[in-house]
Amino acid sequence: MRVAATHVTAGARFVGAISIVALLAGCAGHPVRATLAAGAANVVAQASPSSQGASPSAAAPPPSLQQIESFGAAGGELSPKEAARVGRVRQAALTYGFQAGLAYTTHLINQIVRAHAEYLTRVYDFGALMIDAPYGTKILPPIIVASKNLYRQIGGNSVIIAHKRYHILAPAAFAPVQPMWQTYLIQPWVKAEQPRHDDFPRNVIERKVWRASLAKGWAEGAAAAYSAFSINNHRLERAFVGMVRWSKLVASGLATKPQVVAVMKPIVGNGVTVTIDKGEVRITRGAELVASGG
Repeated sequence: MRVAATHVTAGARFVGAISIVALLAGCAGHPVRATLAAGAANVVAQASPSSQGASPSAAAPPPSLQQIESFGAAGGELSPKEAARVGRVRQAALTYGFQAGLAYTTHLINQIVRAHAEYLTRVYDFGALMIDAPYGTKILPPIIVASKNLYRQIGGNSVIIAHKRYHILAPAAFAPVQPMWQTYLIQPWVKAEQPRHDDFPRNVIERKVWRASLAKGWAEGAAAAYSAFSINNHRLERAFVGMVRWSKLVASGLATKPQVVAVMKPIVGNGVTVTIDKGEVRITRGAELVASGG
C-alpha cells in the first residue's frame, strides 16, 4: 500500500481545497450567492463547448430567469371568463420556474467547479489512498468518522463523557477504479419543459402572476441546486477525510489493515471451458479499530 507516505500530504492539500468547495456549498446568506452572480458570466463565457457540463439531452446551456420571463405573449385586460386561468398560469409558472432554476444553477455550479478542476484533482487524490492487493487488485480504504467532546447523562447520578470517538462508516472493499471528485461534485441537469401554450399569460394580470410565480419557482429551484451540491460536497469530504483518517489511525496503531488471501489456479476447466491462471482474492478480515487500555 502507498498511503503511509502520502496520507499527511493529502490531508494538508484537502484543507486548502475546503475554501474553494465551501464557497459553493454555503447556505442562505453565504457569499457564494454574490460570487456566483458576479462570476457566472465570465466563467460561462470562457468555458469551451466541451467543458460546459451540459447533459447529453441538452447541448446548449439552460435559459436564464430573464429569458424564461420573456416567453409567452402579452394581451389585454383579464376578462371574467379568464379568471379561472390565473391559478393554472401560476402553477405552470411555479413548475417551470423551479425546473429552469434548478437546471441553470446546477449548470452554473458545474462550470465554477470545473474552473478549479486541476487543483481539485491534485487535492482529492484517492489513488494515493488505495490499498494495493495481490494480482494488481485495489482495495478502497474504510471510511472513518470521528466525533468529539461527547456527553451523555444517565439519570441524575451518572454522566458519560468522551474526548473523541471513531466509527467505521464504510468498510474496506475492492474497487476496480479509484473514486473521483467529479462523481460527487459534477451533477447532471435536465432542460426545463416549457408549459403548454395555453398556460402562458395572455393579459396584464396573468403576466404579473406569471412573473411573480416564475421568480418564486426559480428561487426554489436554485435553492434545491445549492442544497444538492452541499450534500454531495459533504459526501466527498466525508469519504476522503475518512480514508485519510484511517491511514493515520493505522500509523498510530489504532486501526488495522484488511487481511487478504489470494489463491491462483493455473488451469481450471469443466470439459467445455478452460480458464488459465484463475486468481481469487478475498478479504478475510476487514480493517478494524483497535481498542486498547479498556
